[in-house]
Amino acid sequence: MRVWLLYPDREFDLKNSYAKKEDLVKDLNFHIIYKTMSREDEYFYQVASKVMMKPLLKKEDIVYRQGMMKDALKCRDEFMQIYDIARIAVKSINEYNDGYERRKGDMAAASMVTELLNFMDFLVKQLSKLSFYLGEYRPNFSSEAMISFYERFKEEYSDDRMAKILAELNSLDFWTAGGKLTVSGTCGAGMKMENLIVNDVVRRRRRKAAKTMSVVEKVNLMFTQNAFALEEDEDRLEAKEIEKVAIAHILRVYEDFVKELEQFFEQLKLQMAFYAACGNFYKRLDEIGLPLCFPDVTEEGNGTYIGLYELTYAIYIQKKPIVNGLRMGDKRLLFVTGANQGGKSTFLRSIGVAQVLFQCGMMVPAETFIGRIYDNIFTHFTRREDSSMNSGRLEEELKRMNGIINEVSPNSLLLLNESFASTTEKEGAIIMSGIVKALAELGCSVLIVTHLYEFTRSVFAQQLDYTLFLSAERKNNGMRTYRMIPREPGHTSYGLDLYEAMIGKITDVEEPENL
Repeated sequence: MRVWLLYPDREFDLKNSYAKKEDLVKDLNFHIIYKTMSREDEYFYQVASKVMMKPLLKKEDIVYRQGMMKDALKCRDEFMQIYDIARIAVKSINEYNDGYERRKGDMAAASMVTELLNFMDFLVKQLSKLSFYLGEYRPNFSSEAMISFYERFKEEYSDDRMAKILAELNSLDFWTAGGKLTVSGTCGAGMKMENLIVNDVVRRRRRKAAKTMSVVEKVNLMFTQNAFALEEDEDRLEAKEIEKVAIAHILRVYEDFVKELEQFFEQLKLQMAFYAACGNFYKRLDEIGLPLCFPDVTEEGNGTYIGLYELTYAIYIQKKPIVNGLRMGDKRLLFVTGANQGGKSTFLRSIGVAQVLFQCGMMVPAETFIGRIYDNIFTHFTRREDSSMNSGRLEEELKRMNGIINEVSPNSLLLLNESFASTTEKEGAIIMSGIVKALAELGCSVLIVTHLYEFTRSVFAQQLDYTLFLSAERKNNGMRTYRMIPREPGHTSYGLDLYEAMIGKITDVEEPENL
């Protein structure tokens, strides 16, 4: 049965994830979000990291998942109940499959049927439990996803079908009680039986309970039930071969049904785990007091953000940080310059995090968020030199940028944070100028935080109609407000403010001595 809780027309797979998702997770601190969502549940962590790194690329898919997300927030306990049913089923399926592979060489065919039937009985009971809870919770659901899922489930596993399945299982429990199986078929190639049909099942006549039997009856039962011949005649061997073929047929028929349920419960577990993790996530954000909104989609321009804040930083400090706003309109090149420690990188990260959440159908950290759908999001943040680097910082930056250039498209979003600050300003300006010019000609959206003054001044001087310039606000007394305001690039990053704050006020400034 189709689950389809993440998409309106398909199940979840790992295709078409972000091209550079490892960099995205590292640069935007998504491990903080995953940990908050998982609450120490490793499976929730893994599911969140997979689903969130696969962007939704159509407006209708975003709206579909947002509707499901609203149900997840409203029915958190109900979603956890459904998830637990699927989790227990998948756990038992895995245990059965592992045990079957280990035992199939040693186990008698009839015993394999017995084990399969017992296992199927458990799965059918899980289906019945799921059917019951879906019926109980149905009035609480309002999303297209959950209503459609409920209707598909009731059609696929109707009460009549469930009753027939249970009747079949009950009729086949003769393997555990003793009994006879009547089959018919045809002879195929090599005189092997084909087209088998189970015609009749006869249980062994109900016997007395063991505690009411006499000693003679117990001995007689023991020897008649477990009797075997030391010499097998040809007819007996042929009969055993027919029995083996019949048992194999039963296994094959019902194993297909087990595989159907296995796929169903695995997808249900994965998809409900994501929404259950989102329930954990938003519950924690509500406890901190962080405002969120469901974003809207724009098909014109590059988005509008009001009251936007950096979510991973907010989780870290356990309160709402300074918010910012941005109206991109038809601008596709954004430059952010200004004072050191003024919140530029945090601002850039806030846009990246919100965009990923938006394209995952989730709520975003803003009062209003109207976003454009990008087919890929790339980050190129400066990195500290460490032992994991096999080359110098500049070479490492160039390699990462080359990887992005090979994947970027006109409908991509790039976030560049202090890129090529590892070299001189002159060389950095030359490198950045060439890269940004090529990206601008391609038509993709690029958001740049940089201290490369000559580079930004040269772009500003061109007065291109698709560029926008912001600066981290600094008061006359050196105080940072952590707000980004429209301003042309300045020549200084006010590094002396940091010097005075950390070391002391500079009273006399002298020219440096010649070396």
